[in-house]
Amino acid sequence: GKEESALLKRIEELYDRVLLQCKTFTSPKSISIIKAIFKTPIFTIRKLYEATNINEITIRNNVKKLMEAKIVYSDNRSRNKNYYFYALLDVLKS
Repeated sequence: GKEESALLKRIEELYDRVLLQCKTFTSPKSISIIKAIFKTPIFTIRKLYEATNINEITIRNNVKKLMEAKIVYSDNRSRNKNYYFYALLDVLKS
């Protein structure tokens, strides 16, 4: 219905905004990682690896850039960190 299409529109707008914010590092692999984060807004490096099959070092570098851009945040644990894509979680909550 109407609410679902409004939600989808907000998610699409967020996706476009994130791609714009990340335009300096939008390789095909980066875009695959961003798409995976949209599917799983709470994730670990391992989960992204399983979802994308992209080398974990590449994933770590991209997640670091996403954190620097304040798109994703970590729980600051030293091992098995969880990462959070709060902007999408907020859209899904509303």
